[in-house]
Formats: sequence, structure tokens, C-alpha cells
Amino acid sequence: MACAVCLRDHCGLGFYEPSKDPFKSKNVQQACSMACLDIIHNYWRTGEVLNPTHYEKEALAAAGDTGGAYLESIQKTDLAQMSQDEWWMFLLTIFDTTTSELRRLADENAVPF
Repeated sequence: MACAVCLRDHCGLGFYEPSKDPFKSKNVQQACSMACLDIIHNYWRTGEVLNPTHYEKEALAAAGDTGGAYLESIQKTDLAQMSQDEWWMFLLTIFDTTTSELRRLADENAVPF
């Protein structure tokens, strides 16, 4: 089965609504990681798919800037006009910036002991 959030292979984590029978497989939402499990739980609890933290919002804003800079560098704004290589580079630019920025923010705000 695939993760209910990102469709990667699940790793045995799962969430089921407490009011439903967990032994019926259609009632269990499989997850590949604790991050995806948190998204499933948050959606069940609040109805919101994502509830980004302040740091995640900062990282996504930085990723939007670098993604935009990449689009300017290839002089394309219509995503449908991108080649497959350009599309993957665009995605990698956004992904790399998001994860790098999250690491930087975590280092800046680390517990000082």
C-alpha cells in the first residue's frame, strides 16, 4: 500500500478514526513517515491538509524566491512550456531550498545546551 499523503511506500505507520474498526483495511490511512502521519492526523482533527509552522512558512517563502529566480533564468513562466529537465530542476530548486532553509532555521534556533 502507498502512503495516503505522498504515495511513497508506507512503512507500517497508520492512522484510523477511533470511532471505526481498525481491523478493516479501508479504515486505516497508511503513512511513510511521522511527518505524513502528522498530516493525516491534523486533517482528521482540523480538516486542514497543512498547518505550516512559522519556520515552514519562512522556508517556503525562500523556496518561492529561488523557484522564481530559476524561472527567470530560463526565461519561462508557463510551466506547461518547460522541458522535463527544466521541470525537474525547478522542483529540485524548490525542494533543496525548502529543506536547506529549514535546517538553517533549526540551527539558528537550536537549544543552547
